[in-house]
Amino acid sequence: MQGFGEAKIKRYEEQQVELETTTDTSALVVLTDTYYPGWKAYVDEAETPIYRANYTFRAVEVPAGKHTVRFSYEPLSVTIGGWISGVSLVIYGAIVLLSLRSRVTMSKKAHRI
Repeated sequence: MQGFGEAKIKRYEEQQVELETTTDTSALVVLTDTYYPGWKAYVDEAETPIYRANYTFRAVEVPAGKHTVRFSYEPLSVTIGGWISGVSLVIYGAIVLLSLRSRVTMSKKAHRI
């Protein structure tokens, strides 16, 4: 027995795609965009695995009923880069503050002489 289903695109952007699906049985939803590492999929905001369909496309399994499927491009390299930039900014700020503090201290000592 074959089930019936429907998928509607609610939002389609470069780094995020959102679909609304309705099926009477569990189904595989195939998005004919290129499969690429860094994409994550969520069914009703719960992360779910992405499968390769026909080697090139992205697919996720959805249970029967009405669901929201969201594909989001969240590569690990961007997350790591953000953390490295944030830590570097904190270290740079600390160096600047320590440098200013030592200048003020040296300036006060110079005025005493």
